[in-house]
Amino acid sequence: MPLSGSIEDRLEILELYARYASTSSRSDREGWLSCWAEDAAWVSHIFECIGKPAIANQYDQIMAAFDKLFFISQAGPIDITGDKASARSTAMEIARFKTGGFFKLAGNYEDQFVKRDGTWLFLRRDYRPTAQDF
Repeated sequence: MPLSGSIEDRLEILELYARYASTSSRSDREGWLSCWAEDAAWVSHIFECIGKPAIANQYDQIMAAFDKLFFISQAGPIDITGDKASARSTAMEIARFKTGGFFKLAGNYEDQFVKRDGTWLFLRRDYRPTAQDF
């Protein structure tokens, strides 16, 4: 896939991925939510959330079970057209339950981005797991 978009925009999207992973691993709810557009969608194999309030609610439900979370991701090629972009990424999570034990999950995201007020945000994240272990 040929590269598209400016180096600056590509770097800002890579920094968005980094901020998402960092805030996830630190359980920084507000920082994590700041990665999303107000009209974003977060879709996985077990839920679909439309809009930032629904995404916040899903985050709260998921994080209520965890004591600690480790999240890392790797972005693939980024395709930028104007104020919209798309990319694929891989992710791995390891979480420690408050009740003991661990949850491990790895998978792939199909991501869509939008640039609003000069800031790149996730507009849609579609997640499909490739491996999981409880």
